[in-house]
Amino acid sequence: MWQSGTADLQWGRRCEPPPDRGLARPTSSRKDSPLLTAIAIVLALVGSAVNAYAVVLQQHAVDATVRGDTSDPSRTVSLRRMLTLVRTPGWVAGIGLVVVAAGLHIGALVLAPITVIQPVGILAVLFAIVFASRRRRRWPGRRVWLSAGVTVAGITGFVAVATASISNDGHVPDESVLIAAGVVFVLAGICCVVGIAGPTWLRCVGWAAGCATVFGLASALLRSLSLATRAGTAWLNPTMIGIGIGLVLCYTVGGWLAQQAYASGPPEIVMSCLTAIDPLVAVSFGLVVLGEGTGIGPLAVVGMIIGGAVAIAGTVVLARHHPEATTS
Repeated sequence: MWQSGTADLQWGRRCEPPPDRGLARPTSSRKDSPLLTAIAIVLALVGSAVNAYAVVLQQHAVDATVRGDTSDPSRTVSLRRMLTLVRTPGWVAGIGLVVVAAGLHIGALVLAPITVIQPVGILAVLFAIVFASRRRRRWPGRRVWLSAGVTVAGITGFVAVATASISNDGHVPDESVLIAAGVVFVLAGICCVVGIAGPTWLRCVGWAAGCATVFGLASALLRSLSLATRAGTAWLNPTMIGIGIGLVLCYTVGGWLAQQAYASGPPEIVMSCLTAIDPLVAVSFGLVVLGEGTGIGPLAVVGMIIGGAVAIAGTVVLARHHPEATTS
């Protein structure tokens, strides 16, 4: 019906069926989608590299600030230390790069489904290892590379299974998005408990996992906002207002959790958590809440669970064997 009505307007006021070339127009727009997806993937890839370098810059600044503050032996970023960081050039530069990376990521999400774009960030952990090693002027050991490889392999498997049943058109977001967001915030809080009370080598993982969980939710909410806007949802709709508030909370809370993670361990661990957990949260949200995985079968679900478990295991092994994680 939509195609016929559009063709009548395009080719004149006629009651007869529209010519073939009128019917071909929607097909040509679908042929353009691979190009848009390719552009989105490039944006996401560049964004992941920029984000990895930002993590290295910020972690170095936070670590130097915490170590230099002899009046407080704790490895947390207090308000006083935060005020010191905002005057540190390296930390400010890292924030600027985070903004650039976020812009690239948002552009990618507008052009392609979250289940395609979010997992491109798996390469960020490898970028972080290279950038951090250059700053230390010391190449990482075999265990670091092996753990990072396990993380990348696990999340790659998760994504490969997830993308087999993705749908480019998700559901129009409703109040279920806000309920799911609340559940995700609770999960992030549980991760923070590990960051506060867990073993020394695991505290960085706890803080970074909480940060990654919240940032993964932010990506999902951005996708929800995009779908709602395309559907013509009013900006003052309660769901839209809730999504906006959720985004502000995600970036505020996530940024604070990131600083705690930087103070507790090396950038590779932080980036590994972001690489593994951020896509798990975002893709799962897209599949379950936004309806981007309609029709996915039980075998696919099992495959995604296995891939996610492998990715998380790689992150934990990296934290356990990274030389700076046990001495921070």
